[in-house]
Amino acid sequence: MAFRNRIKSSVDLRNEYSEIIKLTNQRAMKEAEKLYDQYSVFEPYNPELLYHLAKGFAKSNKKKTLEYLTLVYDIDSIYLDKARKENTITKFIEEIDFEEILSGELSRMWNNIDFNQIEPDVIQDNIHLYFDKSKKDKVLEIIYDLEDRVSDFFGWNNSWEDRSMDERIDDCFVLESNCDRTYVKYAQLFMAFKKLSPYCENIRFIMSSEPVSYVDEIVIEDGVFYSFRHMAKGPYWDDKLEVMEQLADQLTSDINLCTYVSNEWTGWADLEMDYIGKEEDETVSERIVTVEKYLSKAFHYNPRNPEAYYQRGRLYTFKGNKKEAKADFLQTVTLDNHHFNAYYNLSKLEYKEHHFDLALEYLNKAQEIRPEYLDLYFKRGRVYLKLNDLEHAEKDFETCIEKVKNHNASTLLRYANTLVDNKHYQQAEGFYAGVFEKNKSYTEELKKRGIKSNDPSTNFYTNLFDKVKRQNSDAYIGLSLIEGDYKHAYEKALKYIKQAIILNSESAIAWYNQGHVYQNLGKLDKAEMSYDKSIKLDETDFRPFHNKSMIYLEKKDYEEAIQLANIVPKKEPQHLDSFIVKGNALYYLKRYKRAIQVYKKAIMHFPESDMGYHGVGLCYSWLKKDEEALEYNRKAGELNPNNYFALSNLGNNLCNLGRYNEALKVLDQVIASTPGYYHSYYVKACVYALTGKKEQAFEMIKQTLKCDPNQKENLRKEKDFKEIRRLKEFKKIFEE
Repeated sequence: MAFRNRIKSSVDLRNEYSEIIKLTNQRAMKEAEKLYDQYSVFEPYNPELLYHLAKGFAKSNKKKTLEYLTLVYDIDSIYLDKARKENTITKFIEEIDFEEILSGELSRMWNNIDFNQIEPDVIQDNIHLYFDKSKKDKVLEIIYDLEDRVSDFFGWNNSWEDRSMDERIDDCFVLESNCDRTYVKYAQLFMAFKKLSPYCENIRFIMSSEPVSYVDEIVIEDGVFYSFRHMAKGPYWDDKLEVMEQLADQLTSDINLCTYVSNEWTGWADLEMDYIGKEEDETVSERIVTVEKYLSKAFHYNPRNPEAYYQRGRLYTFKGNKKEAKADFLQTVTLDNHHFNAYYNLSKLEYKEHHFDLALEYLNKAQEIRPEYLDLYFKRGRVYLKLNDLEHAEKDFETCIEKVKNHNASTLLRYANTLVDNKHYQQAEGFYAGVFEKNKSYTEELKKRGIKSNDPSTNFYTNLFDKVKRQNSDAYIGLSLIEGDYKHAYEKALKYIKQAIILNSESAIAWYNQGHVYQNLGKLDKAEMSYDKSIKLDETDFRPFHNKSMIYLEKKDYEEAIQLANIVPKKEPQHLDSFIVKGNALYYLKRYKRAIQVYKKAIMHFPESDMGYHGVGLCYSWLKKDEEALEYNRKAGELNPNNYFALSNLGNNLCNLGRYNEALKVLDQVIASTPGYYHSYYVKACVYALTGKKEQAFEMIKQTLKCDPNQKENLRKEKDFKEIRRLKEFKKIFEE
């Protein structure tokens, strides 16, 4: 191992040991401690030496004596008994001091121990300590003798003694960083490795804890234990990483060490990336710079670090640089073909670009690596839907439902809602059914355990019953949306939403959806009552306010509609329809100039929408400003070629401006796409009447009445028919 050329020989250590003993006997404690600092780099926990230092400081420095006695007691308690019989110590150390040491009050214990393996393989945040299987009995004997706090770090507990040996351990201990362990004395854990070293396979790892200002590099080679203590500026991990960076800069040929340092920087980049997107814009910009800095360091220490490419791919994805993101994710899997997250992110990028075959290929590779990952089956099912492979889609969705535990129906609910949002209604129904099934089984499990839903002594479990009700309520809401918005079966939708409210009467969303169903059924008063209940439960939701404004618009209470529409932008500034409802109300009140102002606000906030342009064009038309109206109606038609209202009005503007050929061309396009809309025929009749084409005008009048018989009076009074109104053919049309 690369470590060997940095250790002191056993001869040098023995000589330093002897010199320290000599200095302590001479009470030259300053010199002794200085030499001990050098010695402890390689041998930090020699109990005999620590005891001599405690004895040497007894007369001059009680604090240091207690410090060394506490440390030596942590390693071997026999030394405390020895100290209590040592006159040199007992003259200055009182019995109460010994009691404090025994109680552990002076010991420093931590549970957030950091482990990082460097050799034989670089493993972040844990180590794999393999041992000789033939020496398992001896290994267990050592583990038995450790304090419970220490053995717990090796995944061992003395309460396991009823298990067979093969159940306890096989041939490896896995020690994880910052795992949920009891507090432990660092020195004891260090010495445990030393005791186990004769039976362990070769390994090199580093160990530390945040409260200490050093990193211990530990090597076990051919059963021999070596250590090297690297002192840092402070106790924080960035201080310790700086020390390891300096070492990596000196030992550039130590590939594993450089890889470890590179991995640490990718780990920091990973943490920063998790925050990006959750912060305010200014903070995000700062975090992006930080991630770029960390990744630069990661690539410096290992230009072929797959995790560095992966994290940079995440950063490119966030920035919207899809091409660069794909390149980095592909490089990740080239360097590490078992990198699940890289395949998974590649699948997401390809899915967004509608490259469904590639998305499926990457998901299949990800599934080979982590077949237990539930979200993968759901995403792959969605890909199969896009590929019209319903058989495989259903199979993956069934796997999702099957794998979800009874207590985790919320996952199925999330999947179902996603499918509804993407208009895969039939598949969503299957997931909602899964929610009911899982919750039913879970409720039965709770009842079998003797748990009652109304027992105040079991509040935790009572909350679980409430959780089941809320989830079932949400599933009924989803089914209501499917029946209403997709199937237009509003009576059935109403049945579902009422069931949702029975299960959770405090659900603002349920009341809102009930209002939505009633509104579609034309039961406006009941809709309004439901919206009011929703608002009472959640005043932050803009939707019930908006829908109420539409109700009042339909009731022709335009002033109230305006008041409600004014509330919506305060709760949701980016809501187009609130501007349109307000503009429409002002239009119906014939406040055209004010309506134009509102519609133009809609254009300013939503320039890609045709609705604002259409509103402005309509108002200018009523103000007899056809030149201005023409441009807005034309723009509305360009943005939405299916907006036959705007295009028909455009034809009317052209007619009023005498641009008859252009008008006919536009009107013919509208009639071809929407033959049942009366207005296009009406305007076309005007064009023909104004250009002297009487027969064509009469035909268009007939078509207008065929589409909308209610236009009879408007046609009779139409000023553009001045030249044909007295003709008998005109009168005959209205007599038929």
